[in-house]
Amino acid sequence: MRGEAVDKKQVDGRAEVHLAVRCENQRGEVTTPGTAVVLLPTREHAVELPAPPAPDLPGMVAHELARFSVTD
Repeated sequence: MRGEAVDKKQVDGRAEVHLAVRCENQRGEVTTPGTAVVLLPTREHAVELPAPPAPDLPGMVAHELARFSVTD
């Protein structure tokens, strides 16, 4: 596993660090690239998780499908 911080920002009062992560095989080839966001506390506030986009699993699935749907 390897990775690096690529950005840091304040979003809705939360401190976010954006990471680029990857798995490499024994030849140094990237086999699994990915991204991650880490929420950190600030001096003024503890970590506060964002509110879910829906109150239940079917609603969250519908939200994600809508985010990635292609419209013409």
